[in-house]
Amino acid sequence: MPTWRLGRLVPVSRYSFDAEKANDICNFSATLRHVQDSITTRADTGRLRFSRCYSEMGRGNGKSFLSSGVVLYKSFADGTYGSQAICAASLRDQARIVLDTARQMVIKDEQLRKSLGLEVTAHTIIQPQTNSKLWALPARASTAEGLAINVGILDELHLQRGRSLYDTLSTGCTKKDDSLLFLVTTAGNDEAGIAYELHSFLERVLTRENEDESFFVAMYGIDPDDDWHNLSSWQKANPSWGVSISPRALEEEFQRAKQIPGARANFRIKHLSEWIANGGDVPFLDASAIKRCYDADLDESQFDGKPAVAAADLASRLDMCSYVRLHSRRIDKKINHYVFCKNWLPESQRDATVAYANWIERSELVITPGQVTDQDAIEEFIAGEMEKCTIRDFGFDPIQSSMLLAHLMKRGLAAVEIMQSAKILTPGVHELQDAVMGGRLHTNSQILIWALGNLRVRSVGSSMLQPCRPADRALKIDAAVALIMALCSISTLPLDESKRSPRIYFMDDNTGQIEVFEGGQ
Repeated sequence: MPTWRLGRLVPVSRYSFDAEKANDICNFSATLRHVQDSITTRADTGRLRFSRCYSEMGRGNGKSFLSSGVVLYKSFADGTYGSQAICAASLRDQARIVLDTARQMVIKDEQLRKSLGLEVTAHTIIQPQTNSKLWALPARASTAEGLAINVGILDELHLQRGRSLYDTLSTGCTKKDDSLLFLVTTAGNDEAGIAYELHSFLERVLTRENEDESFFVAMYGIDPDDDWHNLSSWQKANPSWGVSISPRALEEEFQRAKQIPGARANFRIKHLSEWIANGGDVPFLDASAIKRCYDADLDESQFDGKPAVAAADLASRLDMCSYVRLHSRRIDKKINHYVFCKNWLPESQRDATVAYANWIERSELVITPGQVTDQDAIEEFIAGEMEKCTIRDFGFDPIQSSMLLAHLMKRGLAAVEIMQSAKILTPGVHELQDAVMGGRLHTNSQILIWALGNLRVRSVGSSMLQPCRPADRALKIDAAVALIMALCSISTLPLDESKRSPRIYFMDDNTGQIEVFEGGQ
């Protein structure tokens, strides 16, 4: 990716940087009238090279003003004839924020209005001379079908449920040369949505793991290792610090977030632009700690033939089924857990969540034909796992899929019933929390990381904990529950302390001599 330095570009590719053109839009935005108090202008976009722009920052940093400046320039000052410019969002009222900000800019600036020949109506801005138009779309993808869009603004991308509106706008912006799709958002609480999918992809673009020369990316937010209590972290996520962001007001929000658990996630999402799964509830595990558990380079083959425990949340035949295999190693006398995960879902549920497509491609999620999950496919996979390594025991919920377990036990699997009660699961819940917070849990499974973020826990009695899913039923916890079941076994008897077989003692009644018989293999 290129490096920006005060108006010049250090070239690293075949593209050239037109400083005069870039300054045109900066100067244009700088002349626009402020329509809200203490909001500054900034515009980060280019011509020809960048056809996509993604801007992510905390609330109150002038995202709507930035979007309005960009859409006015691209629609009416760029010399394009017949420009179609639209403002879109998950709600019509949200889409109108950018449009109405642009309308107020034009209404309050007579010189701008006359020089560009603009007419402002209740719902549009029009440039009759070039037959160009800016308007807001209703929050339906069908309303943008067939449009050849010059510039599309999609505001608060994190609120999108599904990807149809994004896909429609993206397609519309490919029909004309020099079109721009401008995506604006804060962080959100849905890590299976289109916004987080793009956020994750563009993070890898910025670190050069992925390549996409058409995207300009500007992300302002805290990193996983940042302390959200620190003032420096707040400034990092808010480029308009001290301008449109009041340090005093943010300090007051922070004090409330420290004392009210329900306000904590909202503060970190909206003001620090930190992605926290299902932030509307109170997550059981810290989002930053969960992310540190993910190791994309973790090699499963290094554990072939090694002892393991396994467990499965077989759930409903209409729901996700999850299997985990857990290995342990002692590092500095502390037990580290290495977890591998496989999941199944019936074909009828394939499109229930945007992220499923990516997980299917990664082979973490297997789609089985029909309306219900194919239990035979799960049986064959677990049978293959039995050949790959030594599974000491396999935890399962006795209420679900008794026939599947009967078949596996005939194959020699040592199955252990784990009732889904707080009394039984509490040791596994405690070990999960300790391992995640202590950096002792390692996995290469994106689905497991997602499920851990979705996990909620309720207290039962004075000291027991019961795993439960959030209110949004689309946020699955099956893989997390399977892991808790496996950790129940580990917390009872660590893998490296287990014996290959029981020791049987024989005493000779005549001599009193004791002999030890090692049974099994």
